[in-house]
Amino acid sequence: MIAFEPFEERHRVAVIDIFNYYIRNTNYAFRREEVAYSHFEKYLENAKELCGYAVRDDVSSAVLGFCQLKPYAQLNTFDQTVETTYFLEPQSTRKGIGTQILTRLLEDAHKFQKRQMIASISGDNYPSIQFHKKQGFYECGRFHRVGNKFGKDFDIVYMQREL
Repeated sequence: MIAFEPFEERHRVAVIDIFNYYIRNTNYAFRREEVAYSHFEKYLENAKELCGYAVRDDVSSAVLGFCQLKPYAQLNTFDQTVETTYFLEPQSTRKGIGTQILTRLLEDAHKFQKRQMIASISGDNYPSIQFHKKQGFYECGRFHRVGNKFGKDFDIVYMQREL
């Protein structure tokens, strides 16, 4: 079982370490350079408006990942739309945790009276694209070759789910 703990200072190192893993090793996190632990402040700030969680293993208490909802844009014309972000430690993928995370975020989006959820995904992240399709998302846009990391161009896929 997993537990969702609202972001707190004690999650800073684990959350940033997970994010930096994806920065270093994949184009799933779009940045080229690792972020400092101070980057966690952005997660805390977003969580004040909506939600952000460290995802912990109930037994070991280890942080397995993190997730959050954030405003799609800072304009009130988009206030019924949220963007989701979540990352899991590599050894925690494909174990049903992502489904539990998305279920929690969907519940929160309903609680906040949101109508649309957006996910932006690297075009190379086929497992995430397929996962989102299975969870009721559809591809609503694709920017071709807009990213470049590790000397390779990649697409950004936008997926959407009506709530």
